[in-house]
Amino acid sequence: MALTATATERVREDVLQHLQLREPATYLGSFNRPNLTYRVLPKSGPYQQVLDLVRRRPSESGIVYCQSRRSSEYVAERLNEDGIKARPYHAGLEADERRRHQDLFRRDDVQVICATIAFGMGIDKPNIRFIAHYDLPKSLENYYQETGRAGRDGLPSECLLLYGPGDAVKYSRFIDEKPDAKEREIARQQLAEMEGFAASSECRRRALLRYFGEEFCAENCGACDNCLSPRQMFDATEAARKLLAAVFRIKEKSGFSLGLTHVADVLAGANTEKVRRLGHHELKAHGGGKERSRSEWVAIGRELLRLRYLMQDANRYNVLELTPEGRRLMAGQGSLLPCDEGLFERLRRLRKTLADQRNVAAYVIFSDVALRQMAREYPANEAEFGRISGVGRSKLSEFGTIFMREIAAYLASNPRQTFTDDAPTVPVRKMRLGNTHRETLRRFGEGQRIEEIAAERGLAASTIWGHLADAAEAGEEIDAGRLLAQGEREQIIAAIDAKGGGNLRGAFEALEERHPYGLLRIVRALCDRGAEGEGATAATNPAEGCASASSRPGRTEASPAKSPASAPSPA
Repeated sequence: MALTATATERVREDVLQHLQLREPATYLGSFNRPNLTYRVLPKSGPYQQVLDLVRRRPSESGIVYCQSRRSSEYVAERLNEDGIKARPYHAGLEADERRRHQDLFRRDDVQVICATIAFGMGIDKPNIRFIAHYDLPKSLENYYQETGRAGRDGLPSECLLLYGPGDAVKYSRFIDEKPDAKEREIARQQLAEMEGFAASSECRRRALLRYFGEEFCAENCGACDNCLSPRQMFDATEAARKLLAAVFRIKEKSGFSLGLTHVADVLAGANTEKVRRLGHHELKAHGGGKERSRSEWVAIGRELLRLRYLMQDANRYNVLELTPEGRRLMAGQGSLLPCDEGLFERLRRLRKTLADQRNVAAYVIFSDVALRQMAREYPANEAEFGRISGVGRSKLSEFGTIFMREIAAYLASNPRQTFTDDAPTVPVRKMRLGNTHRETLRRFGEGQRIEEIAAERGLAASTIWGHLADAAEAGEEIDAGRLLAQGEREQIIAAIDAKGGGNLRGAFEALEERHPYGLLRIVRALCDRGAEGEGATAATNPAEGCASASSRPGRTEASPAKSPASAPSPA
């Protein structure tokens, strides 16, 4: 009899082969752990991220898995300094010391064990409430086994994975040192699968179970970050080219490459000592990406690393280098969203016809991202169409049949194409509003003008605009009537329509920078929300925000907030 807690189909076949079992009966239970919640966060100050998790769960037991002995000791030491009882556990400790630390943890005398993969075999503590991965696991098998030590009593427990591309770079070095070619091949495949899981926008539970050969049929598991906070998608081709060009110009200027955070600083127009010392404030790229925040540029850079348009050199402090694919993309060859271009153009014409009939902007029907995904995946039924980016119940009901009929008509006379590369849309998670956003919202709701809020809070007006734009994109109600007049609103919508919903920078420039960039974000967010037919209020109704004046006879508008003649776009 062969027993194992976690094994892929390949491993199960290996067991049967090596034990030479003849026609064995095989019994396979479910891999699903419904009481576990899975979350992945970009690694950004990993110790603080772990500390935040532990502090949210006072007096609850947890394990922090680290890549190295040194990391496990470092995290344990820092936690103790911050008043949390923690102990390291790794193969470098004496056996008696490891046993003592494990016993302290089992008896709840220690809250957190900071461990390498040496910790876990035979752990029978049922009330472990959280698992944190300080570093990327080597494989999905490791990840599943390690997260599986949480919540064995069946009560809700949390699994947090911190993901940074630098982890994968380190592992790649270790893999290259393996003497056996077969081992190297398997290790690279496992690492790629782990990276794909960490960067994916798919339901974490569905991806994990599929890896072990089990299907999860529910559309939303309700217990992972991607289901609880679905990601917005946009075609990041132009943003990618801008970042790749910045990497190229920085190296050209300095004679050496730098890391992702510095590239993000340059694009966002940061005035840091390092930027000035290296002369990077003189580059055309400096401030050329003010339409996005520094953290957004970091997120885009990480995705370009995952898609192999950039690479990091771990031997030189993880500086960025362009790959051949990155150079081609920077030069204008190709797109981040490959698809059947003939079908894409046909769907664009259909979208334009439908938008004209409804007197709305084209992107209100579907974004270019959605059309490209249709032209890549050829959805043929409601379940498949419902998985297209931006398709909710309302759009599925109103447009699903129309677009699927168009796709079927196209395929009747054109061959279906196959796309084997990674789905390369750049995910941007909807922002969770913090206290500073809430304070701005409260003051705005009480009737204060943008300038008043900025002055009283000691902030730039562009920052206040950014707060309101973040809030609109997160689904909060914003009274657009207080911000601009009817004619101005329609000019903004026309500019967004002309440049495409994903190119606000182009719309900002087309309007000669007459309106704050944050205002354009608010208008786009209210239109997007209204197009779904859900959550509209008197302040955000799509009929007020996204249709033409002719459909609203007799409407009077509130006086707009005064906009500066050339409002800067916020960093």
